[in-house]
Amino acid sequence: MTTTTRLLNGLVNTSSNVYVIISTSSNHLLKSTTHIKMEKLNHLALNFDYATLKTARQQYYEIINMVDNPKSRKRDLMLARHAFCCAFRPYTTLQNLGNLVGKDHATVLYYIKTHESQMRYRDYATLYESANSLCKTYYSGEYDMQMSYYDLLEEAEQLRSQVRELLKYKAILDNFKEKVDGF
Repeated sequence: MTTTTRLLNGLVNTSSNVYVIISTSSNHLLKSTTHIKMEKLNHLALNFDYATLKTARQQYYEIINMVDNPKSRKRDLMLARHAFCCAFRPYTTLQNLGNLVGKDHATVLYYIKTHESQMRYRDYATLYESANSLCKTYYSGEYDMQMSYYDLLEEAEQLRSQVRELLKYKAILDNFKEKVDGF
């Protein structure tokens, strides 16, 4: 059995099976009949080593025609660092990315959290697309990275909808359990 990863409140992913946690005293896991498309979550295999990331960073700054300066607080350099970290995050650790761009892991985590809001700005979106296309040239896995940002947003909304549906089933099962325990 693989390590379980808590995805959202009430959901656990074990390998490719999705389970709903029923809040009972014994915490039984019931297999969900609703299938959520999560078979590609294994792309988070963290397969880029530091040397590969360093080479990728150098190429990235050549592509966007900027000089890398980790100490600089200029907007374009900050956005370039931000975009690079977000594009390469699925393939390495926060610490590796932080060391690479001269920041700590908390800054990289902040970059990840603010990525969606930054995508509204054309200059950031252009930098991110450059970093993402460079990432595609380095990644040799099976994960299909041809999805655009907007395709990913649509997929995320579909997953949220399925999660809401599963949480409704959980409430029904909780109610049913209370009735059964009452006998």
